[in-house]
Amino acid sequence: GEGREHPYLANTLNNLSLALQYQGRSGEAEAPVRESLRMWRTLVGDNHPHTAVALTNLAFLHQTRGQYAAAESLYREALSIQEATGEENAAGRMRATHNLARILHIRNQYGDAEVLYRKAIELGEGSLGADHPDVAETRLALAALHVDQGRLSEADPLLRDAVAFPWPRGSWLETLALNTLAVCEAREGRVGEANSLFARCRAGLLGASGAPAWKREPLERTIGVYEAWNLPEEAAVYRRELESLPR
Repeated sequence: GEGREHPYLANTLNNLSLALQYQGRSGEAEAPVRESLRMWRTLVGDNHPHTAVALTNLAFLHQTRGQYAAAESLYREALSIQEATGEENAAGRMRATHNLARILHIRNQYGDAEVLYRKAIELGEGSLGADHPDVAETRLALAALHVDQGRLSEADPLLRDAVAFPWPRGSWLETLALNTLAVCEAREGRVGEANSLFARCRAGLLGASGAPAWKREPLERTIGVYEAWNLPEEAAVYRRELESLPR
């Protein structure tokens, strides 16, 4: 009957929105995710993990557009829903905690972001295992935070672990790990190693690979390195990529 089709349609709209976001078509992505959220609220109520996932996807859409205050509010709502669920949903709480940490990191609220990254790692190790890709992603995010904090000696071993992690070949996380270690090495004065790492991740950072939203911070860090090295032409290559990202 019609009622059974609603969850399927809500899921389909959600997946359509994600696909549009990954193609950089964020303008078209908003209507389906808002309709999906409206459907889930009707179907399962305001305090269900399905509703939290729809809130998260709407938050990510705001994040890709640089609407960080709106994204943070939605991520907080999603986390409060996930935290109200039982212990069996530790993985859902881990992802929601990671997402809120990321937006606080982007908004330069480093202390709060660090607390949440560490909490997400603890939840993930307990529910998914220390070698799970989601846990490795959060450890990489914590390492990038340490780079932004100037805590390079703490970031370095975490980043070497991230570079060694078996990410899917050519994935955006592999590119991000290489690039963040390159920035760390550059700031520590190891120019040769930094240049080698920048060369390894150049194609991934300048080519299309997953949602463009992840590229903003590594591009900004890379531009900063090349400007510090007084290489404006190389910085300009990355700046053009940064300016091409959809808002």
